[in-house]
Amino acid sequence: DSEYPAGPDGMTTLVRDLLGNIEPELIMACSVSQKHGTALFSSLASIVQGRVHCIHTAADLGMRVRYDFPERYGIDRALAALAAWHFFHDSCVVIDAGTAITVDAVDFDGNILGGYIMPGTEAMAEALSIRTALPGVSPGEPDGLLGNSTETCISRGIAEGVSGAVHRLFERAAHAAGSGERVMVTG
Repeated sequence: DSEYPAGPDGMTTLVRDLLGNIEPELIMACSVSQKHGTALFSSLASIVQGRVHCIHTAADLGMRVRYDFPERYGIDRALAALAAWHFFHDSCVVIDAGTAITVDAVDFDGNILGGYIMPGTEAMAEALSIRTALPGVSPGEPDGLLGNSTETCISRGIAEGVSGAVHRLFERAAHAAGSGERVMVTG
């Protein structure tokens, strides 16, 4: 949250700075943050009046989500799935590794079949540090080596655990989508 300007005036200044002298014909905007998304949409609407299209759900993109509550499917996941489907024009798996790690299956018609969500590596490390007496560490890269200190045990445990989990979730999503060869990774 500290990366974003406070209040609508700060967001408007940020948007004006980003646009510079550019006069866009149309801006398509989305946000996974309710707090900052509202300020972003308002700022864009005031700067480029009548030329902003806000994307809130996968339905706004024309995508079908096979979810109990499709409107709750994250717009970030929907955009990644749409990009992957347009790239492959076929069934695929989308892996997005950030604060959370998501693995989603997309069928040959571009329908989002569902997927998996788990904490990202930094969220895991932070949760472990907050909920235990263990030290906070930065997650490492999977290297197959055993840790030889509490810090390296945590770092390597998270890295290897996430690697194994993503591999397993990919296999399941690929089976559901009918695609083991087409995968898009982002984050």
